[in-house]
Amino acid sequence: CATDEDRGRIHSDMETAIEESDPPIVTKRPTLRAKYSAIIWSYCQVFLQENHPEPEQDKIIERFKYALLCPPHGRMSFLLTFFVLSSTTGIGLYSLLSHYPGLLHKTMSLYSILVFPLVGGYLAKYARMPGLLGMLLVGIIMRNIPYFDIYSHVDMAWQARLRWVCVVVMLSRSGVTLSKFSMENLWMLIFRLGTVPCIVEGSLIGLIVRGILGIPWMWCFILGFSLSGNAPNIIFPCLKKMNANGFGLIKGISIIDIAASHIDNLVSYTLFGVLLGLSIPREGILGYKLSNVIISSFAGIFYGLPLGLFIRYFPEKASPSAGILRLAIVLTLNTTAVVGSINLGIPAAGAVASVALTYIACHKWRREENYDDMVTRGLDHLWYILEPCLFGLIGIQIPISYLDGGVVGYAILIIILGVIVKMGTSYLVMMGTVLNHNEKVFIAITSLPKATIQAALGAMPLDILIKKKFEGEVVEVAETLLIFAVLSILITAPLGAVLINVFGPRLLPKETMVLGNLTNAVTIVEHQIEMIDRKCYEQEVDLNDEK
Repeated sequence: CATDEDRGRIHSDMETAIEESDPPIVTKRPTLRAKYSAIIWSYCQVFLQENHPEPEQDKIIERFKYALLCPPHGRMSFLLTFFVLSSTTGIGLYSLLSHYPGLLHKTMSLYSILVFPLVGGYLAKYARMPGLLGMLLVGIIMRNIPYFDIYSHVDMAWQARLRWVCVVVMLSRSGVTLSKFSMENLWMLIFRLGTVPCIVEGSLIGLIVRGILGIPWMWCFILGFSLSGNAPNIIFPCLKKMNANGFGLIKGISIIDIAASHIDNLVSYTLFGVLLGLSIPREGILGYKLSNVIISSFAGIFYGLPLGLFIRYFPEKASPSAGILRLAIVLTLNTTAVVGSINLGIPAAGAVASVALTYIACHKWRREENYDDMVTRGLDHLWYILEPCLFGLIGIQIPISYLDGGVVGYAILIIILGVIVKMGTSYLVMMGTVLNHNEKVFIAITSLPKATIQAALGAMPLDILIKKKFEGEVVEVAETLLIFAVLSILITAPLGAVLINVFGPRLLPKETMVLGNLTNAVTIVEHQIEMIDRKCYEQEVDLNDEK
């Protein structure tokens, strides 16, 4: 028989076992809410992206259905994000400025010039056309829609200053792009390709315009050099796509094209600025001051060279915010150069100063270890916002009712003749180089598209004349220049993009091994050299052991 002590021990062991055991499972009947939630969830699973395989590229309807699945992804996610951001920004601006009607109308007009051209650019890219073409067309449509009066609310002073900011970012990006390339072996070819065709085309257009339209001599060449620049923003995406497919990698076709196009834009802007500074009426008389040419040529160098050498050491590379500070320094100094030169009547000096300053500073920064290319990325982000403004602003200045059929016809003829002459000149300046016939033809084709420099310079004379309150023949000539600039974009931008994409794979050789970028190529070569050195070292060790 168990004693009392044994009974107590057994009782305590049973209590411990009961405490350590799992609680009894109590089955509960599902509530009505849980039941309906399960039913709804079973229906919603049909619309989830994870439950559907990604369709093939050629099935457009299936891909459209796949794009509508949840959660938002791809283009649909971008569109929804853009819609939410633009709507909330517009509501915020309205709530801030609702008590100031005049300022509200001006601000919302500029905001609409940003948003709607951005949508037009996205739709143009989706249709495989240059995005800037859609931005320009949306600007023209906004000006010519009845009962949709935005242009009258856009302040001309704000419009001009916003265009100047676009020019600052454009020139800064040119300096940054040129600093990326090592052009020791190609600099003579790039220099010839970036200067001679631009000068020949601008001079020829000036002579033809003088003979056909009879406008003053100086304004003829201003018009010519405003049209002579090409469009790196169209050339670069096409070249990037072809390089990814292995076309034109060995001889550096992309480097030659991109560097020459930026130099071409600099030459076009500089000559345009020199002639514009000489042609703007002063006190009712056209003041031709030859000293402005010398000032424009050297003032930019005297500003950009020493400041570029100075800011390349600031801030120190160990600073955690070095990238954003360098971007701020470059933008402020370039803004001072561009806007100050325009106010002083020597616009060419600002272009030379901006490109020289940015090139010298970025060339030093790129040689640092662990370099964070914040300047390039920051300028690209700014250009993403300012590009729709630039093309929307020039498009909104073109009323269809003011277009003269005769002027438009002559403009189309002159633009086509200028493009043909520039392509021929580009081919001739490459004679005697390492490039073969097909590569020369392709580079000549890349000189066809026009866009950015025309949008930046097309309306600048009209802005300056309106600011100085001039009227009469000079203003009409400036309006004609604006029409030429818009037509050159509408004609050459889509045509150039199509010709580059069509003839690039046919004219350029395709490499057997496609490398993503030059860094990968250098890494592979260095690895091969290291392996060869290691094998040689092992062979020497074996020989020494045998001896």
